[in-house]
Amino acid sequence: MPHIYCLRDPVLIALHAVSDAVIAASYFAIPVSLLLIVRRRRDLAFRWAYLLFGIFILACGTTHVFAVITLWYPVYRLEGAIKLITAIVSAATAVLLVRLVPEAIALPGPEKFRLQLRSATTRVAELAAALDRSQCMVRELNGKIRFWSAGALALYGWSREEAIGRDSNELLATEFPKPLAEIESEMQVHGSWTGELKHRRKDGTKVWVASHWTLQANEEDSTPSVVEVNNDITALKRAEAALRDSESTTRSLLENASQGILTVDAAGTIVNANLMLKSMFGYRTGELIGKPVDVLLPEGLRSRHAGHREGYFLQPRARPMGQGLDLVGRRRDGSEFPVEISLNYIATAHGQGLAMAFVSDISSRKRAVREVELALAEKTVLLREVHHRVKNNLAVIAGLLDLQSAAVDNERASVALAESERRVLSMALIHEQLYSNENLDRINFADYAEQLARELCISFAVDTDRVPVLVDAEPLDLGVDRAIPCGLILNELLTNALKYAFPGEREGTIRILFARRGSDRLALTCEDDGIGIPYEIDWENSRSLGLRIVKILAKQIDGTLTLDRSGKGARFELTFSAGQA
Repeated sequence: MPHIYCLRDPVLIALHAVSDAVIAASYFAIPVSLLLIVRRRRDLAFRWAYLLFGIFILACGTTHVFAVITLWYPVYRLEGAIKLITAIVSAATAVLLVRLVPEAIALPGPEKFRLQLRSATTRVAELAAALDRSQCMVRELNGKIRFWSAGALALYGWSREEAIGRDSNELLATEFPKPLAEIESEMQVHGSWTGELKHRRKDGTKVWVASHWTLQANEEDSTPSVVEVNNDITALKRAEAALRDSESTTRSLLENASQGILTVDAAGTIVNANLMLKSMFGYRTGELIGKPVDVLLPEGLRSRHAGHREGYFLQPRARPMGQGLDLVGRRRDGSEFPVEISLNYIATAHGQGLAMAFVSDISSRKRAVREVELALAEKTVLLREVHHRVKNNLAVIAGLLDLQSAAVDNERASVALAESERRVLSMALIHEQLYSNENLDRINFADYAEQLARELCISFAVDTDRVPVLVDAEPLDLGVDRAIPCGLILNELLTNALKYAFPGEREGTIRILFARRGSDRLALTCEDDGIGIPYEIDWENSRSLGLRIVKILAKQIDGTLTLDRSGKGARFELTFSAGQA
């Protein structure tokens, strides 16, 4: 039966009916408000809790509606079902809200939220300032500029007032790498575009930029904007252009070099070859690239060359031309020719370097060397013949002087002729040694001194057991310009010693010394332990022809002649510059 029969009092019935109706109306209003909040704030945290709580409130409101209905109509079964649903929703809401409590507690309070908001505001301000410092602009798809940063002002020269509202492509006279329609289509597909552009500054100068465009949706309207960031790469482009020019110049120099140039990798594969090398070996353009370098070598040298190449790449170093190596190249037609090669190592970015070879065809040089060697051989023969003939002519002159000496009755004249004969023979002896030696412009003066001493001892019939002549000379070579004066000086000094140092049967020793004095002087000494030269004799102003000749010849070779008579006998010493000795 309906509750109305239990309550009976009309005021009490009205109280229950009005109270449950107002509660139900309030409960129904709350879910509507919650639904509106959830729909408007899609970023709201815990949206499911709002929805679940709304369902719970709606179920509660429905139970109050049935409380009013059951006052007059006994639909208690339906009311029980509604209450069961409300109980289930209530229990589920309670359980889930308990699980939500820790997360809700962790939410920042108003003060923390204000601090976070202030920090976020600061970061946004910093980002905005950084964005303003960058070379950035924001424009519409049609090019109309909506934002112009301070960095853009610094890069291009136009102020914000001058730039905003202008067409960016018209303002900057943009030069695109491809049609603008293609760039915009690519940006629409991918959301961004990156490339290089050429712009014009306010002062009319050109600037290269690395440009990045990003498509940006606007919240105010559905028209998207383009955020364009441009970085100045003018210096980089100039450097690239300079590098290209340098590479072009280097390539031109290599191609047009008068020397063959070849680059080879560690495997022996030809990487590059210039025109001169191709011409030198008889190949056309492109034929050598990628081929093994062994095609340029005679077959007999290929196996040995592989080992040399491996060793070079293990310890790369510069190797100049020459190095005493006899190298041979092989042309395309199989003919061989002499070459000279210098090597340089080129390090590469990927770690495996290249060997650069500079190759010269030395066939002409070899022929010239052979011709010079032949000419030199002919000259050597000629010089030997000249020295031989000079020696013979001097011998003839000496013979004539000997005959004349024997023919004259005047003893002084005979002695003078004999001395002249010995002087001529001393010169003839030098020319005899010259044509007998390998070097036609110098003689070993030690050998000469020994032979001259023997010849003079024979000429004066000296008993070498009574007066031995000892020669202690270093084996030094003298050129003709010094050998002849020194030979004549030694002839005069030794002749005087043999003639005057040991009168009668007096015994003694004559020594000839020849040695270096320091690094740049030579000393020729003739000394004896004979009767010596008295102090009252002024030898430097002597009227003796022999001593006058000695002084003149010493001066001729810038030498210094000294006489030491402080000990036993006399000691003459000639010192002079070593020159090429």
